[in-house]
Amino acid sequence: MLDAGGVRRLSSLLVVGLVVAAGFAGAAGAFFVLPNRLVDDARFQGAETDAGVEEKRLKARHDVRTVGVQLVGALALIVGGALTWRTVWLTREGQITDRLAKAVEQLGEGERSNVRVGAIYALGRVARDSRADHAEVMALLGEHLRAVRPAVGEDGRRLDLGGRRGVDPEVRAVAMVLRARRARWDPKEPRLNFSGIDFRNAPLQGVALRRADLRRSNFRGAYISDADLSGARLNEATLWGASLQRSRLRGTALTGADLRYAHAERVCLRGAELDEVLWDSTELQGADLRGAKGVREGLWRSRFVSVDGCTKWPGATSGWWWSRWL
Repeated sequence: MLDAGGVRRLSSLLVVGLVVAAGFAGAAGAFFVLPNRLVDDARFQGAETDAGVEEKRLKARHDVRTVGVQLVGALALIVGGALTWRTVWLTREGQITDRLAKAVEQLGEGERSNVRVGAIYALGRVARDSRADHAEVMALLGEHLRAVRPAVGEDGRRLDLGGRRGVDPEVRAVAMVLRARRARWDPKEPRLNFSGIDFRNAPLQGVALRRADLRRSNFRGAYISDADLSGARLNEATLWGASLQRSRLRGTALTGADLRYAHAERVCLRGAELDEVLWDSTELQGADLRGAKGVREGLWRSRFVSVDGCTKWPGATSGWWWSRWL
């Protein structure tokens, strides 16, 4: 039985054989068929000597052969270039497949965390090199972190993870992959699924996770500034003490999320769902909450949030009378 590589090589050989045969057939046609088809011997009958007429006839047939050979040569160059590109593409696809298989094998290493970290970075490079494998790699990384760094137990309850000074090496590796990936390759459906994962203290600055499923994940102390989480699902997510400065959470679902002590200065929360959000010492200076749903009345006057004249609130008015002019 042939493996995938053997099938690709066999198909390439068959294509090359067919092209070579077509080339020989084209050359034979240029030499023997085209002159008879395109040169009309009756045109060369006239008053000139037989030698002169024969010379012109032979020259006309020779010109037809020359043009025919040139056309066949040009076609051969085009086909050769296409075959070269196909060979390069097949080789590249084979290499990507081998890299993906090896990285997946290494990701399953039991106690060797350093091997798994290397596998995560290898998968990230595959995701950047192959659009066809991008979504599969993201799904694989999400499943891996849910297995080794869960934020939710098997019974569906949040795990009591507490605080932590550093960041887990595998979580850091996945965060770096998410920051470096090509977000424009994300499929519309299904959503990227990084829900129920312990992302505490993760360096996610500038990450693009539009419309991603991040429900019940723990982002306590994470650095998510300048990120794009528009349309994402962050229901019941923990963002305690997270840095969200200048991030875009337009239309993001944050129902039941924990935003206590979060640094959300100049964050865009326009149209976000903020029902039952936990607020306490949340920094909202310069934040834009216009059109947000579920913001309880009088929140801007409470001790639970810190605001300034640039904070924009839902409705026609905002927290400070002069901020409506900003």
